[in-house]
Amino acid sequence: MPSLQGDHLSLAIILRLHEGACSLLKLADDLDAQPGEIATCLDRLTTQGIVHLAPHSRGRDERGYRLVPDAYQAVITRGPPRRIAAQQNRDGIRAMVDGLKRSAPFTTLSNATLEKIAQVARRYTYQPAEILFLEGDECRGMYVVETGLVRLFKQNSDAGRELTVRLMGPSDSFNEVPIFDDGPNPVSAEIIEESRLLVLPASAMRQLLLECPELDRAAVTYLASRVRHMLTMVHDLSLRHVRARVAKILLQSIGPDEGVGAGSDQRARLTQREIAEMAGTAREVVARTLKVFEREGAIAVDQGRITILDPAQLESMI
Repeated sequence: MPSLQGDHLSLAIILRLHEGACSLLKLADDLDAQPGEIATCLDRLTTQGIVHLAPHSRGRDERGYRLVPDAYQAVITRGPPRRIAAQQNRDGIRAMVDGLKRSAPFTTLSNATLEKIAQVARRYTYQPAEILFLEGDECRGMYVVETGLVRLFKQNSDAGRELTVRLMGPSDSFNEVPIFDDGPNPVSAEIIEESRLLVLPASAMRQLLLECPELDRAAVTYLASRVRHMLTMVHDLSLRHVRARVAKILLQSIGPDEGVGAGSDQRARLTQREIAEMAGTAREVVARTLKVFEREGAIAVDQGRITILDPAQLESMI
């Protein structure tokens, strides 16, 4: 294939990304173009709102760039690559407002303030196993889950271990802290199930906090609840035995609470690895603990599915 240039190369990139996310080097190889040419086009298309850098993936399996939802249709039907208008129609704004009302940080806000938030929000869909962002990276904004499931976690790369901080399901929001302190992401986020998220850009939210006192007050109240969760989690991880932690995680599926295992009620079926990452221990330890619980009649395990038989017994272990 001859080397492509200019808009022809941009259009070729769009057509290739329509097939799925792709790294810069893979695009250069597929299109028989120089990486520098591809990088220039990608920068332009990113600025135009047609593509964006896909969230990080673990290890060396880099996902690279992906097409912004609806961008392919807009480019094919409206001509050469151009900035795709991000404005939502009135029905779209109203639907977004209804969704924000169900999210804890925004439940007390007026429709006028919710509309301002909806106007800056961007909606994206992510696939399972995508890393939405990494701890320490620059904050893109805060997120609201419309559908799906997201895992927030801390990672010790030297030890190869991870701690699940919380599972976030529909109407949950996360990554609010950097909005206030201008710092990096405090945790990493992984997509567990196909998820549709609202992204509220950091700069826009900071401006709205200045303009809307009721949003400022609501945010403080919500952050206070998150502090309580973190303090309970510190207590659970430092002062409870592994047996008690596993029992609490199992009980979270039927009686959601703060602390270790929070959000596990959003998951239809927890694996032993997931329980271990919540409990801050090894999978083998969780396997042995579950066997003990089963022998004692507190739970039943069938082909990896855990059924709670005696909640009171698990409660007594905490």
